[in-house]
Amino acid sequence: MLNTRTTQFEFSLSNTISRDELVRHDVFKSLQVSSAFNGDNSFIGDTELSAEKLSEYIVQQKWGLTRFSPYQESLEQTFITLTTGDEHTGFSSTIADNSGIENNETEAKTGTGA
Repeated sequence: MLNTRTTQFEFSLSNTISRDELVRHDVFKSLQVSSAFNGDNSFIGDTELSAEKLSEYIVQQKWGLTRFSPYQESLEQTFITLTTGDEHTGFSSTIADNSGIENNETEAKTGTGA
């Protein structure tokens, strides 16, 4: 599984299908409702399938695929994710680990700490 790559796609369906129903299909690693197109049955899904394979799968399920595109997070959302320390990025845990090391080194030099 070292060579597996998860890709995100945004898609809309003409049939009303719940997120819970879609998640039951093992083609999605994760799935969220997209708010990009209000009133539309839109989702953002993580998958290991190629765009061609995923769109083919959706068509075979007869969900009524109306829109399909690779998902790109906006720069604003990327900034928010990085600055709020979203656990999915690993960014905050790196900072926490580094500050913990620095604190331990300071305590060792000064003789303070537990």
